[in-house]
Amino acid sequence: MSDNEELLPDIGGDPHNVVHLMPVTAGLEGVPSGGFVVKLAKASKVEALKDAVAVRLSIERGDVKLAHEGEDLDDQKTVKENSICEPGPAARRRGEKVSIMFMLDSRVTDAAADARKKAAEDATVALMQGRLEAERLKKEQEDRQRKEEEEAKAKERKRLEDEAAEKQQAEDRVKNRRVIRAAALGGGGGQEVVTASNFTVQELARQLCRELGMLRDEGHQGGLLLLHNGQPLNGRQTLQEQGPQGFKSSMPARSEQ
Repeated sequence: MSDNEELLPDIGGDPHNVVHLMPVTAGLEGVPSGGFVVKLAKASKVEALKDAVAVRLSIERGDVKLAHEGEDLDDQKTVKENSICEPGPAARRRGEKVSIMFMLDSRVTDAAADARKKAAEDATVALMQGRLEAERLKKEQEDRQRKEEEEAKAKERKRLEDEAAEKQQAEDRVKNRRVIRAAALGGGGGQEVVTASNFTVQELARQLCRELGMLRDEGHQGGLLLLHNGQPLNGRQTLQEQGPQGFKSSMPARSEQ
């Protein structure tokens, strides 16, 4: 028996014929390309062959038809009674078999074809869905990676900007550093305060309130007036903007509560 043939269970006992059942149509679902091989008792009717094929393919006996040399077989007769020549002892030793063709009802083959078509369609749909899902996951990963990269760049950009701002502030503090002496009206001496020439008078006033303990309380509800050379300072202008000379060097200042 060749590799592309399938052996079915024996039908009956001895004496027997070895029957080679070949499909009329190639490529049938579940049918090996070399067909089926089965031992059939000489006394058994050929309908037993239909049963064997039907059981193997999970179909009805009525869906199977048998033929030999173009003639349909009578199910109720044996191989010999269907006028088929049975191999003799010498022929059997040579491996000769009784060759019988079988065909399946179109309803079965159509159903099998439909099943194959549906399976192919389902496989195509599954493949497309798999590709779409893979593309979706890839896009999500790319979007997530792009977002992480943008966030990292933004974070690094902010860090550099903050460093630059801190550096600029430090440079401004050195560049704009000014020391003034603040004294209350009618008071003497005063106290030196380190400030910046780019501070507005209002900012200087708040600084003085903090550093000289002049914050508002129940006993001090008024505002703070800053004078220089007897003249009130404009709260919105910077110290540098006050007067032609500005405050380019240490200077006395007076505050009034």
